[in-house]
Amino acid sequence: MFTSRPEAPPTPPPDHLRRLKDTVANRLMAWPQWVVVVQLFIGLSCLRAFTEKIASEDWWTGATIDQFLVEHNGMPLQWYQLFIDSVVAPNTSTVATVVLVAQLFAAVTLLSGRSVAEGLTVGMFLNLSFLTERRAHQPSTSWPKVRLVCGSPTATFTDQQSDSNSRSRPLPGPACDIGDRFDSHDRSCRRDPRRCNHIHHHKVVRCAGV
Repeated sequence: MFTSRPEAPPTPPPDHLRRLKDTVANRLMAWPQWVVVVQLFIGLSCLRAFTEKIASEDWWTGATIDQFLVEHNGMPLQWYQLFIDSVVAPNTSTVATVVLVAQLFAAVTLLSGRSVAEGLTVGMFLNLSFLTERRAHQPSTSWPKVRLVCGSPTATFTDQQSDSNSRSRPLPGPACDIGDRFDSHDRSCRRDPRRCNHIHHHKVVRCAGV
């Protein structure tokens, strides 16, 4: 009789693939799903604008900004016109580089989910500067509103997560023996079969050697 050969255990995925999977999962689960969708949409839009500018020679030389200022001469608010005449117009190539760096920063932060508040602030400043310069209604006028709507729940959710993590940490107290729990009210160890670092009715279980 022929005996069937035992099946080989499945090969675990490589470490780099597992880390990538964990990173993507953490990114998608870090905030509510609708907030993540808005963040990714804005991040991809910033990345698209960055790639278009970096491939344009006229942008690097400042010619694009010069042409933009000529086309919209006199349209900005009076106080903003002073900023354009004294800072932007004499340094168009430098301003072009700053805009590129700012757009890349906004794209990376929003796509990665790190320093999202800073990325939202930088992106909103760029769009508000553009709107103030043109002083006209364009589709991008909704972007500052989207950023404000997106930034509020982001900060709120982050604060809630931080507060939840702080509440879930074991309260300070002596390390009890395995199987005991630490009662935070009378600060003593009592016999309890539950595992350590588990909170139940404000009583923290802490076990030594686990």
